[in-house]
Amino acid sequence: MKKYAGLIVAVAAVIAAVAGFILLPDTIVTQIGASGQPSSTMSKYPGLLIPGALAAVFGWLAYKKQGKNFLVAVILLAVLVLEIVLNLTVFA
Repeated sequence: MKKYAGLIVAVAAVIAAVAGFILLPDTIVTQIGASGQPSSTMSKYPGLLIPGALAAVFGWLAYKKQGKNFLVAVILLAVLVLEIVLNLTVFA
Protein backbone atom coordinates (compact mmCIF):
# COMPACT_ATOMS: atom_id res chain seq x y z
CA MET A 1 0.00 0.00 0.00
CA LYS A 2 2.82 2.40 0.83
CA LYS A 3 4.18 2.01 -2.70
CA TYR A 4 0.89 3.20 -4.17
CA ALA A 5 0.42 6.20 -1.87
CA GLY A 6 1.95 8.61 -4.38
CA LEU A 7 -0.28 7.27 -7.14
CA ILE A 8 -3.33 7.66 -4.91
CA VAL A 9 -2.42 11.30 -4.23
CA ALA A 10 -1.93 11.94 -7.95
CA VAL A 11 -5.33 10.48 -8.82
CA ALA A 12 -6.98 12.40 -5.95
CA ALA A 13 -5.45 15.64 -7.25
CA VAL A 14 -6.84 15.05 -10.74
CA ILE A 15 -10.28 14.22 -9.33
CA ALA A 16 -10.27 17.29 -7.08
CA ALA A 17 -9.20 19.58 -9.94
CA VAL A 18 -11.93 18.23 -12.24
CA ALA A 19 -14.52 18.65 -9.46
CA GLY A 20 -13.32 22.22 -8.95
CA PHE A 21 -13.64 22.98 -12.67
CA ILE A 22 -17.23 21.73 -12.56
CA LEU A 23 -18.36 23.26 -9.25
CA LEU A 24 -16.58 26.62 -8.97
CA PRO A 25 -17.48 29.89 -10.70
CA ASP A 26 -15.21 31.36 -13.39
CA THR A 27 -13.38 33.62 -10.90
CA ILE A 28 -12.07 32.22 -7.61
CA VAL A 29 -10.41 33.73 -4.54
CA THR A 30 -6.74 32.80 -4.40
CA GLN A 31 -5.49 35.01 -1.59
CA ILE A 32 -6.99 36.15 1.70
CA GLY A 33 -5.86 39.35 3.41
CA ALA A 34 -5.13 39.84 7.11
CA SER A 35 -8.68 41.12 7.62
CA GLY A 36 -10.10 37.84 6.32
CA GLN A 37 -11.39 39.43 3.13
CA PRO A 38 -10.42 38.28 -0.37
CA SER A 39 -7.40 40.22 -1.60
CA SER A 40 -6.70 38.45 -4.88
CA THR A 41 -8.82 36.62 -7.42
CA MET A 42 -7.98 34.71 -10.56
CA SER A 43 -9.62 32.67 -13.27
CA LYS A 44 -10.40 29.16 -12.07
CA TYR A 45 -8.35 27.57 -14.85
CA PRO A 46 -4.86 28.59 -13.69
CA GLY A 47 -6.06 28.72 -10.07
CA LEU A 48 -6.92 25.02 -10.11
CA LEU A 49 -4.55 23.82 -12.79
CA ILE A 50 -1.35 24.96 -11.06
CA PRO A 51 -1.78 23.18 -7.69
CA GLY A 52 -3.66 20.26 -9.27
CA ALA A 53 -1.05 19.56 -11.93
CA LEU A 54 1.85 20.01 -9.51
CA ALA A 55 0.23 17.67 -6.97
CA ALA A 56 -0.34 15.07 -9.70
CA VAL A 57 3.26 15.35 -10.96
CA PHE A 58 4.79 15.12 -7.50
CA GLY A 59 2.45 12.24 -6.62
CA TRP A 60 3.60 10.41 -9.76
CA LEU A 61 7.23 11.12 -8.88
CA ALA A 62 6.63 9.76 -5.37
CA TYR A 63 5.11 6.63 -6.90
CA LYS A 64 8.17 6.14 -9.09
CA LYS A 65 10.78 7.10 -6.48
CA GLN A 66 10.03 7.57 -2.79
CA GLY A 67 11.40 10.64 -1.08
CA LYS A 68 10.29 14.18 -0.34
CA ASN A 69 8.12 14.13 -3.46
CA PHE A 70 5.31 12.52 -1.49
CA LEU A 71 5.28 15.25 1.16
CA VAL A 72 5.19 17.97 -1.50
CA ALA A 73 2.35 16.17 -3.31
CA VAL A 74 0.29 15.90 -0.12
CA ILE A 75 0.82 19.59 0.70
CA LEU A 76 -0.21 20.63 -2.82
CA LEU A 77 -3.28 18.40 -2.65
CA ALA A 78 -4.22 20.01 0.67
CA VAL A 79 -3.84 23.48 -0.89
CA LEU A 80 -6.05 22.46 -3.81
CA VAL A 81 -8.77 20.99 -1.57
CA LEU A 82 -8.65 24.00 0.77
CA GLU A 83 -8.97 26.36 -2.20
CA ILE A 84 -12.02 24.48 -3.49
CA VAL A 85 -13.71 24.22 -0.08
CA LEU A 86 -13.17 27.89 0.78
CA ASN A 87 -14.47 29.05 -2.58
CA LEU A 88 -17.56 26.84 -2.26
CA THR A 89 -18.39 27.84 1.32
CA VAL A 90 -16.88 31.08 2.61
CA PHE A 91 -16.57 33.05 -0.63
CA ALA A 92 -19.61 31.67 -2.49
